[in-house]
Amino acid sequence: MRKRRPPYASGFSLVELALALGIATFALMAIVAVMPVGLIGLRSAMDQFLEARIIQKISGDLGMTPFEEIANGTLLFDNDGVVTDDPDLARYRVTSSLVNHGSKTFPGAAGTIHQNLAIVEVEISRVAPGGAKISTTTFPLAIARGR
Repeated sequence: MRKRRPPYASGFSLVELALALGIATFALMAIVAVMPVGLIGLRSAMDQFLEARIIQKISGDLGMTPFEEIANGTLLFDNDGVVTDDPDLARYRVTSSLVNHGSKTFPGAAGTIHQNLAIVEVEISRVAPGGAKISTTTFPLAIARGR
């Protein structure tokens, strides 16, 4: 005569396995669905970090430039925010233009800009490998004449 196994010693039923697989699949699909949002947020954070780094470099360079020699210019930056001369490596194109000094009003100022203050508009464009603009951000920089 055959011995019967006790009910607690038997394995999972097919219904229990199917239910467990369904729950696991649902959880994994939810995680996969959130990944693009996270990657977009990561790209945005990287752009903001590199834009801040680029602005810091441009601001420092302009601060070291004699006041009378501040002029318009274009620089190319790579993925790390480092200046490059190779257009194929460039991921950011930065154009700085002297708005005017001494005759234009500055946002939030009561009157015209003082003669010892120059406003430089810095446009940072994220570019595709072919050179096409993806996005553009503009920053005004106020540069004061040294003593």
